[in-house]
Amino acid sequence: MSKYTLSYGFLPPSNNTDTTHLLPITSITRLDSTVITAGRDGNVIIEESHTKLAVHSDWISGIACLSATKFLTVSHDFTICYNWQTTAWNHRIVGYHDDYVKGIALIGFHDMKCKFATVGLDKKLKIWELDLFEVENEDDEEAKLIGEFDNATKQDAGSIYCVAATESTVIFGDNDGRLRWYDVETNSLIRSLDDAACVNLKTLKILDDNKTVMSTGADGSVKLWDIETGKCLKTRKLEHAIWSVEGKSSDNLYLGDSAGNILLLCHDKVSFIYENNQEEKSYRSGGILAMSIIDDEVWFSNSGNSNLNKLNLKTKELKVIQGGHALLRCSLLTNRRHVITENTLGSLQKWDIVSCELVENISKDEGTFDEVVRKRNPKEVLPHWCTVTIKRGILFVKINERFLNTEVYGSALTDYEIVNADKADDINFDERYNLGRIAINSLLHGFIEYELAKDRKFREEKTAIKKQTPPSTPNILRRHSSMVLEHTGSEHKDKNKEKRRLSIFTKFTQSNNTTPQNSAPNTPNGMMDTHQGIIEENESGAMPMMLPGPATAPNNSIKPIHIPLSRTTTDHSMERSATPSSTFGFHNKVSRMKFDTGSTEDIPSASSIGNGEVKFKFTSRNFSSGNSAETKKSGLFLNEYIDEVYQSYLRQPPNSSSSFMKFGKRIADTLFIRDSTRPVVKIKSGCILTVNHWREGSTGETISFSTYLPPPTYTSSDLVDNFSTYESLEKHLPIWLGKILFKEDKVVKNYPKITFIIQPWVDTEFESSEHKEHGSQSKKSGFYRKIKPHESPLMLPKINDANVRLTAAEMIKAKKVKQYIVDRFETRTPEMKNKEDPSDWLEILCKGTVLENDITLSAIRTLYWKSNTDIVLEYRRKNPVSS
Repeated sequence: MSKYTLSYGFLPPSNNTDTTHLLPITSITRLDSTVITAGRDGNVIIEESHTKLAVHSDWISGIACLSATKFLTVSHDFTICYNWQTTAWNHRIVGYHDDYVKGIALIGFHDMKCKFATVGLDKKLKIWELDLFEVENEDDEEAKLIGEFDNATKQDAGSIYCVAATESTVIFGDNDGRLRWYDVETNSLIRSLDDAACVNLKTLKILDDNKTVMSTGADGSVKLWDIETGKCLKTRKLEHAIWSVEGKSSDNLYLGDSAGNILLLCHDKVSFIYENNQEEKSYRSGGILAMSIIDDEVWFSNSGNSNLNKLNLKTKELKVIQGGHALLRCSLLTNRRHVITENTLGSLQKWDIVSCELVENISKDEGTFDEVVRKRNPKEVLPHWCTVTIKRGILFVKINERFLNTEVYGSALTDYEIVNADKADDINFDERYNLGRIAINSLLHGFIEYELAKDRKFREEKTAIKKQTPPSTPNILRRHSSMVLEHTGSEHKDKNKEKRRLSIFTKFTQSNNTTPQNSAPNTPNGMMDTHQGIIEENESGAMPMMLPGPATAPNNSIKPIHIPLSRTTTDHSMERSATPSSTFGFHNKVSRMKFDTGSTEDIPSASSIGNGEVKFKFTSRNFSSGNSAETKKSGLFLNEYIDEVYQSYLRQPPNSSSSFMKFGKRIADTLFIRDSTRPVVKIKSGCILTVNHWREGSTGETISFSTYLPPPTYTSSDLVDNFSTYESLEKHLPIWLGKILFKEDKVVKNYPKITFIIQPWVDTEFESSEHKEHGSQSKKSGFYRKIKPHESPLMLPKINDANVRLTAAEMIKAKKVKQYIVDRFETRTPEMKNKEDPSDWLEILCKGTVLENDITLSAIRTLYWKSNTDIVLEYRRKNPVSS
């Protein structure tokens, strides 16, 4: 079965990166009057309109441009995406591989239909056919797989790195140095050159009007092949591997190598066009990833930075358009709340993954990344509740069902701003709180409030069902429904197909777009099965609602019910998108980057028919992510759990007990169990929220859904402003998360036990000095008499041997251990008689190190004892001088 996890990513601080890449540029394409670039940051930039599109969640490894407003991209996130522009940019996943997709080649494009080939590390060549008209107008359309070839070998090799194509033939090269020809018409392999290179092939380029193809290898070999016969026409060995080839004729080509040089291959003669300086040969420059000849200039990119370079072929003048900066690596500290990151500039930063904020820019004087991580790691050692990673230059936190594994003491929450302080219990420093639950409850606070309000409205309307008043959206959303109406036009269709593939990074931006920032026409949010009934329109301007009947009722028992909803005028500040708002957080006068699902199924149904009707539904049972039979299984998404809860309400007797009455009838008790006494931490910045999907047979995760979650205002306006986002989250969050969110409990986690031994500390220096003094006095007196030596003032009473071995939970603090020790003394100390707190006068040591009160047994074993054997702790009285 497919596995779903949840991730949230932190947007970098606002800077001038709206029209630049954050990571190296992998493709530069001249098309019509513009240049299109794609990068390892998952972004595509349209140079002419200064438009930046967030297309993928990982490296873009290839692009096939059909026009300046239509192109296909492939990525290391396993997806194939179609991107097109109408009034705004749209995006849709149209196919998958089971591993990194390494290349794409256009086979043909005629009459709004295109045929293309993709290759990947899953050792597969796939031939696709895509009807552009259908995919742009239907919600569930994807590319049709018309051919597939498995390139795997018995030695588990055969990963395909490069591909090129003519209208009838696809040529691809793999990591075994094999070059192969595949016939598109017969879907069969027609030629294989097993010794085309000694190592893996890097690039393929069709030349000479589709008569020849050039291949380059990782060993620096460059070969020209006849496409029709497969004969090698020319071969050459260069010093460095060729990573990019630009040109149309084999007699005049520009080659970019792994050392950062650009060469001109003209009639078998090689000369330098651009030579990388020796001092620049570092990871900051790197090899030539992409090239394009545009108006007597060579545009090129390097693997070591995100800059876009322009070399004038006549004057040799080099212009550099500086790129943005992205994160390169990260390390989660042992307190499991803070992360240290390093970016492409070498700058170090500290992030808080609970409050979602950049906490500190760390001075370079503190040392290297590893040194800073070692210095900043606290003495608080907690188990993992999440994993952190860098994707497309952004810090992401990923959780799964095990995110409730970690608890912290209340003292760890003192640095956070608690937004529900009026409802939450006062934080007890010695009480344990679940860190993962606090983080997710805080991040999804607005969504949880929305679902609770929606649940209450459902129960209220269920009570009044005999009056034909169905559940509707919360009152605070009614104003929004009229707003949604303003943003939709007559072009809205009543086709209610559920789209199963969602955008990776969801909304696009266009600097010259005159439409509202977040506006887009959309289709209903999760329609009922057609056999259950249809939505009827009421001439009186009512809002039709369909209630799912009891589980035992026949399907045709569901009837549409109408709720009047007047059309209101809203101020401009209240206008919101009908899709999840997904601004990346970069602000610039030129453009503003956004994300969009590219589909219409994420939106609450809204249609403008002239009578002010807006249709809302409480069920979206039909949703599943992806079109495979495997992903259509039930029990995957939160909306299914909510549907079950609503069905339970409908099965309850009409007068179930409750303390709240409406119209003389008792309202059903809610089945959503929430603990309002838990602290909710204030979220400081917006996040990219993604649902990750591990498809069956795949070698890793891809993203099935993504949206931008803006920072909450903690006011009622959040429900209105983020209405569509919350509706979308309801359908796409995994069901396991929903059950945790709405079935809270107060059970404290039972942690593993640790055994430790307590024994009195021995003051060896005091005893040594006492022994010397006693010996000298005895010699002076002339006779020996047994004298009881004085005890060190730091010594404390002994403990009976039967009580020195103790076992406690690994989360017990040293402060609590001190109380255990005092309770086992054979005699009472003056401090005990005065009822002083042991934390004030008692010290415990592990291997000579005095332990802090708040350190846990788990941290003591990890930081000081460093062994799985029983921990030995020594106790003594605090030195009055040192204290």
